[in-house]
Amino acid sequence: MNHRGCGQGRGLARGPYHCGVAGDLGAVFAEARCRGKGSIVALGFSLSGNALLLNLGEGHDGPHPKPDLAIAVNPPVNLGRCSCLLGSPINRPYDLYFVHCAVSLVRDREAAGFIPKGHYPLRNLMTLRGFDDAYIAPAGGFRDGRDYYDRCSASAHLSKITTPTVILHSEDDPFVDARDLKAAKLGPNVHLHMEARGGHMGYVSRDLPDRRWLNYALGHYLDELLKL
Repeated sequence: MNHRGCGQGRGLARGPYHCGVAGDLGAVFAEARCRGKGSIVALGFSLSGNALLLNLGEGHDGPHPKPDLAIAVNPPVNLGRCSCLLGSPINRPYDLYFVHCAVSLVRDREAAGFIPKGHYPLRNLMTLRGFDDAYIAPAGGFRDGRDYYDRCSASAHLSKITTPTVILHSEDDPFVDARDLKAAKLGPNVHLHMEARGGHMGYVSRDLPDRRWLNYALGHYLDELLKL
């Protein structure tokens, strides 16, 4: 799925892509339901993983149309804590990289005439939290960055998930604190798989021919979910 601002639909979306686009996913699931007869299986990675869990848990203006089965990989279910971790000294290079990419996308939208030029006070050296305050919150219809984090974090909605769902995560993810998932109350059909090592969607294994543990894990859980 191409999110807002990406692919052939570039320029059609009024707001920016962010962690709370549960309704966007719902629209895709509803369309897929009309077009096909099989099960709808949704896989979400990182930010999209949070949006998927938000969709499943009736968050951010829910309820929404849902898939039949779901897998979320390293979802940042506590956006406030995630932004703080990214802003820490050890993760600052990643924070700068993410913000540089995000600001570049906004500049592209300005150049294409999709949004007013210079309307949002952005800088390449700002933090992700600063970017969310300056752009995502006002462009996305939130009061400020904290309101965006509060309304779009999936952690408070995990207990309401009834769809068979697998969450894959790692203890050593530098951006997404594993404690938020381990402490969360999960719905009865949610299975949390926690690896000791894996970083943020790294998961390299010397015991597999291509060393891509995540590919193996996704294949395993897709097979298990489709048996339900």
